[in-house]
Order: sequence, then structure tokens, then C-alpha cells
Amino acid sequence: MSPTLEAVAREGRDELTPAEAQQFADEQTREYLGLSLSEFRRLAATGELSTDDPMVVHIALIAGVDLPRC
Repeated sequence: MSPTLEAVAREGRDELTPAEAQQFADEQTREYLGLSLSEFRRLAATGELSTDDPMVVHIALIAGVDLPRC
């Protein structure tokens, strides 16, 4: 489990704040794609990410990033 989700679960909450959601998206991006969230956003904006990769789509959805070809 991600550090952000662990902290939220320890507090007994089941929802993330907007800041926690962005932190979680950054954790996911680093873990699964080896990129920071800001780098992911840059690559998404220039159309350099494969929309055939389900993890790219997943991260785009949780981070609120528009993918040009998705």
C-alpha cells in the first residue's frame, strides 16, 4: 500500500484530500512508470505516453490529466 493510503487508513478515513490525491498519484507514477507526476504531465501534454498502457490511463485518471489520444 502506498504511504499516503497507509496514513489515511491509520486515521480511519476513507477519502483523500485533494493534496493527498495528488501525492498518491505521484507515488503511483513513480512506482509504476519511474516518472514524477510533473514529468508524467509534461509527457502527457506532448502526446509522448502510450495510451495503450493501462497504467498510463490509470494514472491519468487519478491525477486528472488529459491524454490527447484517449
